[in-house]
Amino acid sequence: MADEPRLPLRADSDPQVLAAQLTQALQDLPAEGARYQGYLAQVVRSCFLAIQDGDLESPQASLDLLVPALHLGERLVGSTEAAEAAAWMRATARFFEIAKEALAPRLTLDTLLARDRSETEREVLRILLRAEKVALRRGEIAARWDAAHAQPTDVRIGQILASFHDVGLVVRIKQPARGGSDVAFYRLSRLGRELCEQLRLPTAMPEGLVPQERFYARLKAALRVDTTAPIYLTTFDNLDHHRSARRFHDEVLASLSEIRRPVHWIFTPSTFFTGHVQPRIQGARAADTPAGGARSVVHLYLQGSDASREPTIQVLDGDSYFYPIAPKIALTASRDAGRETWELHRTTANVA
Repeated sequence: MADEPRLPLRADSDPQVLAAQLTQALQDLPAEGARYQGYLAQVVRSCFLAIQDGDLESPQASLDLLVPALHLGERLVGSTEAAEAAAWMRATARFFEIAKEALAPRLTLDTLLARDRSETEREVLRILLRAEKVALRRGEIAARWDAAHAQPTDVRIGQILASFHDVGLVVRIKQPARGGSDVAFYRLSRLGRELCEQLRLPTAMPEGLVPQERFYARLKAALRVDTTAPIYLTTFDNLDHHRSARRFHDEVLASLSEIRRPVHWIFTPSTFFTGHVQPRIQGARAADTPAGGARSVVHLYLQGSDASREPTIQVLDGDSYFYPIAPKIALTASRDAGRETWELHRTTANVA
């Protein structure tokens, strides 16, 4: 009878093949000797490399790979070699259990998303995202800063990077620099890249992109234009949790008497909306405005709970029509495309 095909002796980089190699080495322990230790070392090495890339779930994945070999190891009896192999398996499994506990993410992605990110933090994330897997030090991040955003000091950038490292958003690498001293370089971890994706941060600067601060400045100026042309707005942020977005809304509410054009505004439900925005708008409607302010034409809509949250656009065109849909990305597009996008969201909203 022909012998069964043997797995390659060299530790494989594929986790499933490596697990099979380890199991086979334990099954043929007398003939294979201590070869299983090399396979165990490769499992540990692979785990460390994954953790270095920010994969904090790697210890659990390694434990899962060890299950067949671990069960086999518990049944090894009858010799010193068998007892030693069983001890190696138990010790390695315990190592991964401790690593899993120690590296458990202190913040989930949902928790990270719920926290309002300052524009400075967003810009640091954008720069690291565009650098892909090239690690940058804080001075290099400062050198790549978008001139449209107020540039923080190197110390502030360092503080942001340290906070990102604490919650697992970036990987910190120490490398020698001039003078022989070690310098910290940073790149996004897997969790950091997932956060950027959820925040819809652009990996490249699209043509026509308008930075958030400049967009809001133009929007506030447009609200004061004396015209019958309406502005269509959508606030997809939950204003209970987004301080920066709330600042803009507070500024608009404080200058309602200066609005001179119709405004149609869709809001995501929030306590801030029902307790602050809606009463202020309703109060402005009821107020006597002999100066002719257009406060009475601010129309409010409340986004339905089952509404789509598909990626949308902000439109700023030459005719001063504004259709801002979410504050994350601002792309110049046609007025008709902006109106069509806004109307799609209005169909699921209720008049507030």
